[in-house]
Amino acid sequence: MFEFHSWPQKLCAQLDRELAMAAEARACTGVLGVHPRSRDIKVSGLSMSFYGSELLQDTHLELNCGRRYGLIGANGSGESLEDGSAVAVLPNWVLERVRLEKLAEELAHSADDADQEELMDVYERLDDLGADTAEAKAGYILHGLGFTTEMQHRQCKDFSGGWRMRVALARALFVRPHLLMLDEPTNHLDLNACVWLEEELKTYKRILVVISHSQDFLNG
Repeated sequence: MFEFHSWPQKLCAQLDRELAMAAEARACTGVLGVHPRSRDIKVSGLSMSFYGSELLQDTHLELNCGRRYGLIGANGSGESLEDGSAVAVLPNWVLERVRLEKLAEELAHSADDADQEELMDVYERLDDLGADTAEAKAGYILHGLGFTTEMQHRQCKDFSGGWRMRVALARALFVRPHLLMLDEPTNHLDLNACVWLEEELKTYKRILVVISHSQDFLNG
């Protein structure tokens, strides 16, 4: 079974360099308007620029847990600048599990209702990342994105760029972060994989933001 944490170091280093360059070119300011542990995200006075071009100015941003948000624009029109690549939101699932275990320990000592609600969500995510079910879950996601059983045993370095992006998308779906942002996730998918992804995202219980040029996909 393909292991997400076995990506070649060269690819990871290249991604890190690209993300660092994008971070240097991007400027973002704003004020968080909710408790740091809130399940919702609210930012006031949000301004963002990219390579000196102003994208947002003094904007209010609100993303609520359980909601799905879509940004649409023509291919190459620049909507992706507001997000960065899908790879940017793909943490290593092993490190994510360690982080969640530490957070669960902290929340377990709190009597606050909001913290207890978050604790239940953390436990659910830990179940999703359980070692006993990880292989089956990874296989299910990879199969949905078009990987045959034989392909799932290949090293990532043996895939083309388009298939590597499918692996990156699979990693995001596997980890299921609280805020999942996908930039043009259907660009490297065939029709069957697009249909599968559309159905899979319908079950996402946290915050989902999708950037796509396909209105049909967003409407799905």
